[in-house]
Amino acid sequence: MDNKKQDNAIGTMMDRLLDLVKKDLQVKTTMAAFRDFVLEQDEELLSNIEEPVKSNAKAAHFRQEGNHLYLAKRYEKALEKYNESISYAETGSDQLAMGYANRSAIYFEQGEYEFALLNIGLPGTTTIRRN
Repeated sequence: MDNKKQDNAIGTMMDRLLDLVKKDLQVKTTMAAFRDFVLEQDEELLSNIEEPVKSNAKAAHFRQEGNHLYLAKRYEKALEKYNESISYAETGSDQLAMGYANRSAIYFEQGEYEFALLNIGLPGTTTIRRN
């Protein structure tokens, strides 16, 4: 390949890479805007949401379902199950910590590193006991 063709090929690859980076930045900007919007809303927005009755047994059940979906690379469905697990987990429990840790893994797989770090830093995730 002569130098002119090689320069053109490199230029084309750089253009494609820049397009991908721009798209990724747009998605992350949109996610950040959504996060900021939710954080700025009144508690009234969330006041009609009923809290589930806490149950570590239910939390473990939903987390296990999420684990099976995660292994099948069905990340969106796994995320739903991990969210359910977190909502049922008792405050300060290992189930709550593992739910956050599993949700962090989903965000990591999806390239949502900021959300992954936020979840791994949530209360209880640093105290998961290993058997």
